[in-house]
Amino acid sequence: SLSSEPAPFSHARTVSPLKRSIFCAIVWLSFVVIQLNQAPVSDDILRRGRQSADGMRDLLAWRHLLCLCLAISMCPAKRMDPTCPRAPTGFTAFPSHCIGLTEQNFSELPAVNHNKIRNEFNCASYQPYQIDHGNCPPQSNVSLCVQHVAALCNADNECYSFSLLAPHCSQSPPIRYQRFRLGAASVVENSDWVSYAKPGGMTPSPSPPPPPPSPTPGDIPQQSDCAIRKLALSFASELLPMWISDAQGAVYDGLELGTRNCSIPRPPPHVVTSHQQMETLPDHYVVVCSQRGDDSNDGSIEHPVRSVRRGLELVRSRHARKGAKGEMATLVLRGGVHYLNETMELTSKDSGLVIRSYPGDSLPWLSGAVPLENLEWTPVMGEQNVWKTPLPAAAMANIDNLHSIRVFDRRATAARWPNADIELDRFPTGYANAEGYLKPKEYPPPVKVSIPTPSRTGLSNYYETYKLGIGGPCSIFDPPVSYWCSDTSGFTPSGLILPSMTPATNWTDSMVGSAEVFVWRSGHWNNWMFSVANYEPKNRTIQFGLGGFQGTRPGGGEMFYLSHLREALDSPGEFIIDKTSSSLFFVPNSTTADPPQGNFSATFLRVLVSMNGSASETIRDIQFQGVGFRDARATYLDPHGVPSGGDWALQRSGAIFLDHTDNVSIVNCTMERNDGNAIMVSGKNTRTVITGNDIRWTGDSAIALWGRTDELGGNKSMFGMLATDDHPISPEISHNLVHELGAFEKQSSHVFVGKVCGVVIHHNVFFNGPRAGINVNDGFCGGHAISQNIIFNTCRESGDHGPFNSWDRQPFSMTRGARPIPEITEIYKNLIFADYDGVKALDHDDGSSFYNDHNNVIYLGWGQKTFEPAPGHKHTHNSLILFADNVLTEHGGEIGPDMAEKFYNNTLILLSSSYGSVNSIDQLTNRTLVLENNTYFVPPSTPTIILDLGKLHYNFTALQTLGFEKGSSLHSGWPSDEKIVDLASALLTMNTTVMLTGHP
Repeated sequence: SLSSEPAPFSHARTVSPLKRSIFCAIVWLSFVVIQLNQAPVSDDILRRGRQSADGMRDLLAWRHLLCLCLAISMCPAKRMDPTCPRAPTGFTAFPSHCIGLTEQNFSELPAVNHNKIRNEFNCASYQPYQIDHGNCPPQSNVSLCVQHVAALCNADNECYSFSLLAPHCSQSPPIRYQRFRLGAASVVENSDWVSYAKPGGMTPSPSPPPPPPSPTPGDIPQQSDCAIRKLALSFASELLPMWISDAQGAVYDGLELGTRNCSIPRPPPHVVTSHQQMETLPDHYVVVCSQRGDDSNDGSIEHPVRSVRRGLELVRSRHARKGAKGEMATLVLRGGVHYLNETMELTSKDSGLVIRSYPGDSLPWLSGAVPLENLEWTPVMGEQNVWKTPLPAAAMANIDNLHSIRVFDRRATAARWPNADIELDRFPTGYANAEGYLKPKEYPPPVKVSIPTPSRTGLSNYYETYKLGIGGPCSIFDPPVSYWCSDTSGFTPSGLILPSMTPATNWTDSMVGSAEVFVWRSGHWNNWMFSVANYEPKNRTIQFGLGGFQGTRPGGGEMFYLSHLREALDSPGEFIIDKTSSSLFFVPNSTTADPPQGNFSATFLRVLVSMNGSASETIRDIQFQGVGFRDARATYLDPHGVPSGGDWALQRSGAIFLDHTDNVSIVNCTMERNDGNAIMVSGKNTRTVITGNDIRWTGDSAIALWGRTDELGGNKSMFGMLATDDHPISPEISHNLVHELGAFEKQSSHVFVGKVCGVVIHHNVFFNGPRAGINVNDGFCGGHAISQNIIFNTCRESGDHGPFNSWDRQPFSMTRGARPIPEITEIYKNLIFADYDGVKALDHDDGSSFYNDHNNVIYLGWGQKTFEPAPGHKHTHNSLILFADNVLTEHGGEIGPDMAEKFYNNTLILLSSSYGSVNSIDQLTNRTLVLENNTYFVPPSTPTIILDLGKLHYNFTALQTLGFEKGSSLHSGWPSDEKIVDLASALLTMNTTVMLTGHP
């Protein structure tokens, strides 16, 4: 069958010219014989073919034979991609399933419903075969147009219709295709509109490939699994921004509704401009158009400037002349790619600036890459399908910062061993086991700090006081501090020994200074990245250089891979930037003699937009509306710091960077393929709003919120225990679609929270990440509100974690002498899948306290690891926990009932008798753990549920006899799917009725 997403780097099969010519001759001879023995295809037959099933089959038979002949007759001509013998006008490659296809008259195919296309794609000017890319017209309500180019069918009646989406003022209109099947005389199967791979094996914005289905226990009925996933799709439809064309389709793919045979079609995308709701421009604006602008122009609609830099200069000068305090100046970006030569640095003088898209245009992109134009490719002698080109002058100007390559706007893979695609593959694909790791480096002893008061003494026996280490092995961090500095050994191995089966004996020390090593920490809590300081080919030993600061917990190494390794350049789509020879090497997705095709660019800017204010120069009232941000350079080997007592280390940077700002909003923007963090909210920021955005294919975390305390300030700052106001206050993150992150750094999240007060996270859809969806690294001042989000497909590459994760090992005081107790955080009305290795749905880990979790719907996993040693006050109630194989993990540590953990008024559907684990029955008798008024459903074959109390095991009846689980009930058999959906919908306060079949 035809694939809806062609493989980006599929190997093509080469057929020799002699064989192709012989085969062509045989086919033509067969055609002549058939012509001599049967009547010709007359006009009458053609007319009958359009009216009857028999005629249609006759017509198709003749057409298919003619198609095959025409396709093969092209053999002696200049070869295209060997998988695609012939392509229609305007296209140079097809998926590997296109052998034998030829161009057909689009209007003859009954699959085409032109009116439907006009309506669905909002295109009043639609005309088949009409192609008009447009040139930044004067202000007008111009919509996107669908221009069909060709339709093709093969001998199995499987067809493609191809089209262009041609936005005005756009450099590269995306190619799309529709798949359908012709029956006797009608269309019997239609597929959705999806992105089509361009030549060179790159896809402009590919949806993630269908992954292996996430592990679902076999005891769960398929119809129940599908019902819950359809519920998630319905819930997502209420949360997602309508301007995102294929938002529901992306969620559908992430939920695996197609691969799980859930009998629900993929929601079709809808074509939208970047901001259809923005119909007019304000009075004071400057227009930038990268295609036809000129920096000598005045910035009007008719005469736009070309560069963002010049546009910003004009906005500033006009805003300064106006002198109207509070008046908003506007920088308007036309559709297309705006390549930045430098970071856009906004200061307090830019307060009141709006940066937005042009009404009705395609998305304007701010790119941190430099375009690689007029490349002069030559084949590399002695290497199969490896090509080389000198870097152009524009790239040479930034050669020290060049890092990664984009081809057709998609990440290419730095030459790697073992081979894997940096975007489409995930662990364990592309990893190898080392033969061994070298022992950690030794450091001088760190300075150990312990603040005895204020403390949590009297509340808990764990994490009572503030502790910190300075220097020693923590000298790798910036600043050189961490909760985990305790001895003189380094945090990571100092090197590794390559396995003997590698081609390592052929590798040279040329990898020193260029190659990079990616290593999983034991337990898969994070990965480390290193440069190569030395390589000894004889014993295959790599000594690590810079790096190892991407996680805070010491540990051994597990599986690894090498990247940016010249000797590993052997797989389609791989590249090497050789800075010594100022050259780019690339392996195209082809076995032809033709040079690589496509638009190439190289990332070099780490930060696209910086708003870095100060206490005396706060940057205020900045708005970003409907703008795209992409291609920021990777930062994983830049200095990292340790936010607090959690496990994470971060690079204090992002494609968009905020520090000391007030009232900055990022609204309805798209962030794609930024190789570090997408958004970093650092230090003091107030009234920050991040809403309605599509953030995807990120190298590190999507949104990171990270405050500061002064760890090096001595007693004055209590070594960082005393909170200042240098932290984000009540930022709002809402209605965002965030997926496909952690391409490089695996300890990454959709939202990271460290030293933040009162973050509000609501109505978001988070999925497809290597670690937690939301990580709260400390208690700090607490007071967060996390509600009505969907989180699924997390911890896909890491372990011992959950979709939501929190720690609180370091208590902080908001004012000197104040007891270090955070405000209560509310987590409610969220839909959470505890799938992959994120089995601990709400993973309140070491020290986490003061959480009120309620009205959540949790599917799979443990249900919750709600309780770890801490002061306590974690309440879980009025929640629905579905098909869990464990419910409760309570490690104790609470002193008295005033800090009790409570688990009550919950409805639980269990897969087995496994109920949970509690350290001791004393926690129940002294009321530090309260269990009551819960409703349990077990399989009919399970007579009871068992709770482990230390080394003792109590069934449900015994617990109630002892006076626990008062008001709780146990039921044999699970509720119906309809009942489960009704219960979940009520908790989530959904506005739609969930259909168990068909579209939600």
